[in-house]
Amino acid sequence: MGFKVRRLFPLLVIVAVFCATKAFSSPIALQLVSGSTTVIVSDQDVVISPAATNADQDPTPGEVSWTGGVGGWNVNVVLGLGSLATGTIEDMDLTYNASGGPSTTAPLTIWFTEVNVPTPLPFFSAGDGGSNNRTDTEYSASSDGGNGYFTSGTLIADSGVISTQGAFAYNGSGAGSLSTPFSVTQMITISPDGVLVSGRRLATGDAELIGTLVPEPSTVLLLAIGLAGLVLYPRMFPDSNTVNQRV
Repeated sequence: MGFKVRRLFPLLVIVAVFCATKAFSSPIALQLVSGSTTVIVSDQDVVISPAATNADQDPTPGEVSWTGGVGGWNVNVVLGLGSLATGTIEDMDLTYNASGGPSTTAPLTIWFTEVNVPTPLPFFSAGDGGSNNRTDTEYSASSDGGNGYFTSGTLIADSGVISTQGAFAYNGSGAGSLSTPFSVTQMITISPDGVLVSGRRLATGDAELIGTLVPEPSTVLLLAIGLAGLVLYPRMFPDSNTVNQRV
């Protein structure tokens, strides 16, 4: 039994390293602002700066959600999934649905931030797909070497104002960060399109930000040790059948 465990050990090292790079928890939070109203929600209601003003409505770790009124907007749903929920460094997903009435004039801005990203990520792909109904939408993403919440930092991608009514799609990309830890933020700005309406305005969308992984030196070293072990262990600890054959 012992030789089997010894032979499996290098493989277990590789699996452990892989899991360590795939599953980690970085604090995530939402901020919604319209006019003089600000709502801040942190995952699992953990203490952050700036301080949260409202409770997280999603009990699942790695997911943060909130619904309610912000200024002249009714936020039907805003849901942010961090790396813990998506299972990948660095993959953030933001779903939003907000409606306003005829008297809504101020824009609604939604920030979704994940801090303490532990791995250098030199490149990001970003995108937002959704629908405008008498609204304009703008998407942007940025990284921050200062590791702060809701900061603009270094721009990764920016859609510009999307005034297309009905369905729209945006895809972009840009440089990330090689210094760690850092934070990444997605920002959605929803504005009335300037056309007078008698009914409601509605903006919906699903935005995603994905980073390209660069293994840290320590990770590469552990992988190398594990691979070397696969080669050396059978020679160092031959099984009983091999020993009997030699005798």
